[in-house]
Amino acid sequence: MTRPAPEFAFTDLAGKPFDNRTVKGKPAILTFWAFWCAPCVAELSALEKFQQEHPDANLLAVEIGHKPEEVAAFLKAHNLKALHVAATAGMPRELGVVAVPAAIVIDRYGQIQFVHIGQLADAGAILGKDLSAFPAQ
Repeated sequence: MTRPAPEFAFTDLAGKPFDNRTVKGKPAILTFWAFWCAPCVAELSALEKFQQEHPDANLLAVEIGHKPEEVAAFLKAHNLKALHVAATAGMPRELGVVAVPAAIVIDRYGQIQFVHIGQLADAGAILGKDLSAFPAQ
């Protein structure tokens, strides 16, 4: 069952906004992760590969517990260069995130189509399938 996505607003590490207005009319994928979460870290390379293969995708990987400069250093240390990342101080429960890793797919109409809590066996295939189901106009 779909439901409208609540208002959300993140700013990526480059200072670019990622919110309901900036993704309007295109599907969006939000993933939530943390440094201390081994399954989360394991998914990051698959998410980066997905983003490289789908450069127009609205994909944002949100780290939930560290400052932006700490997240940037972590990404550099793990050689993750293409991943679109933001940092936030806590769990965005208004989006239905109660644990990490988590993934949310929002369609071009602003409806939440897919929420997954836990590690994705194949993040790229699952997210790609859901993204292709809701192509941009």
